[in-house]
Amino acid sequence: ALRPIAKGELGTAAALVACLALLACGLAAAAWLSPGCLGLVVAYVVLNLAYTVLLKRVALVDTMTIAVGFVLRV
Repeated sequence: ALRPIAKGELGTAAALVACLALLACGLAAAAWLSPGCLGLVVAYVVLNLAYTVLLKRVALVDTMTIAVGFVLRV
């Protein structure tokens, strides 16, 4: 598996720039498709950020967040 960040081949600054660029491209593509698609993508990104920062520390909310993430991806 190629994991350039974990291997140290891609620095933190470059990873952050790549992340923001890919996020911007994804949001632009979703907006181009439809406002509803953009709303779903924004909801999914916000849910994942909230999970990473806070929600994974609360047992039942953790499970529910993962389930909602699966539903949003379908």
